[in-house]
Amino acid sequence: MHAPRGPDGAAGARPWWVALLVLPLLAAGALWIYQDHTLSMDEYAVRFQSMAFAAGELTGRLRWRGSTGSCPLVPEPFSFRLEVDRRGRLGVLARVRLVMAPFAWADVAWLCNPALTAACVAMLALAARRMMPALPAAPGWAMVFAVASPAFLVMGISYYAMTAIMLANLVYIRGFTPAGRRRCSGPESWGRSR
Repeated sequence: MHAPRGPDGAAGARPWWVALLVLPLLAAGALWIYQDHTLSMDEYAVRFQSMAFAAGELTGRLRWRGSTGSCPLVPEPFSFRLEVDRRGRLGVLARVRLVMAPFAWADVAWLCNPALTAACVAMLALAARRMMPALPAAPGWAMVFAVASPAFLVMGISYYAMTAIMLANLVYIRGFTPAGRRRCSGPESWGRSR
């Protein structure tokens, strides 16, 4: 018997190969479509703090010589997130910035989200395989639907933190969800309670 073709066969059986195919496409998108540019405060804060971490600092430095208070570069509704001290240092909570710090240190911060998104593609397949072992097509289709999603791809070429959060959730599902409980056993059991 030969292996089935399509997303339920080849792609679902080798999710890390699919991730390796997706990575250069997303990296090219980050450079040529998104042009390695932060478009919002959420993106800039992530990149700014990761560059500070890559430089070995816990806080970044602004060239602003004002008194203690809100940063003049940030509109008032967002100023609660950024506070500048008397030395002009800007402090932002770490969260995802630590993940981006090695990329910023290597001067390829634009590659962080494409790499995380490629890992998400593979982890989606592995999580689908774990949660739905009776459905062999589930891993392949999970990857196809993810890669076909414009929102997923745009998050993959930007500096937004959603990709890292999704990857953390997928790692949790894959690593800590018991495979034997509450899994989908196939279409024949849908609609029946256990």
